[in-house]
Amino acid sequence: MEQATKRGFTLVELLVTISVIGILSSIIYANLGGTSGTGHDAKRKSDLRNMQAALEQYKNKNGQYPDMGCTAGSDGFSGENDCSTYISGLAPKFITVLPHDPNRKGKTGYAYTTNSDRTVYKLMAVGTVESET
Repeated sequence: MEQATKRGFTLVELLVTISVIGILSSIIYANLGGTSGTGHDAKRKSDLRNMQAALEQYKNKNGQYPDMGCTAGSDGFSGENDCSTYISGLAPKFITVLPHDPNRKGKTGYAYTTNSDRTVYKLMAVGTVESET
């Protein structure tokens, strides 16, 4: 008489397999964890370049840079957290719309300031760096 052979995996084999999958998943997740921050940083750089080009076009046409669209906050800057038109007169003629930070959390975003005769400006992304590379 033949004895029936058992098919399937033992409990130890299943536990080892699940453990290996868990370890590999955590390694992959840890490596991909910063990709959204890197993507946000790339978008910010692109937004700042586009705004810089629009500001230069504005100056070429008007002889000076645009005024701050909002009253400067306590930090001396006009930024997107203060109001949506943080650079006066730039959109829609020189840039379709003023961009907003992709994260939009807390005190982060784009800020703009200019001197009183509007011959120089400062444009920046405030409190927004998410990736370290």
